[in-house]
Amino acid sequence: MTQTDLSKDDTNRIVFEIEEGVYKQFQEAAFQKYKSQFLYMVQKSGEKLEVLLYREILT
Repeated sequence: MTQTDLSKDDTNRIVFEIEEGVYKQFQEAAFQKYKSQFLYMVQKSGEKLEVLLYREILT
């Protein structure tokens, strides 16, 4: 399965709770890995960070 074969359900499951100490490293790695197929949005939630990766809609 390639990244382009991810279904909507697969995409919706790509949700990570990450401790603030590793956030920057994760952000850079996620951007490099998914930048061609995903937009990502970060929300601060309590003491955890939720990183959601969204598939770009190409119309």
